[in-house]
Amino acid sequence: MNQSYSQNQARRNRQQRLWQQKWSLKTKAIVWALSISVLPVVAIGTATYFYGINLITKQIPQVRLERAKSSTGTELALQSQLSVLLTGMGVRAILAGAIAVFVANRAIS
Repeated sequence: MNQSYSQNQARRNRQQRLWQQKWSLKTKAIVWALSISVLPVVAIGTATYFYGINLITKQIPQVRLERAKSSTGTELALQSQLSVLLTGMGVRAILAGAIAVFVANRAIS
């Protein structure tokens, strides 16, 4: 049991060293820069979008019942604003990624 564990550990260490040798420093820097800059933008944008959808689907029907008049226009306006939010989030993620790649390339050069 202990021997098979040490063999598996040695195999994992070899695979990790091969992976580290296969990627150049420039590639590693670009991957890290992209993940650090794009992932927060995407995570916050996605969370905001789903929070907005949740707000539209749960709270607007409650308001509609309380006011006893149709708020379809408000609901459609909010959905269009969420679409703009999602599109803007995608543009910001792409822009942040482009800036990260540029900075990583400049730092490596």
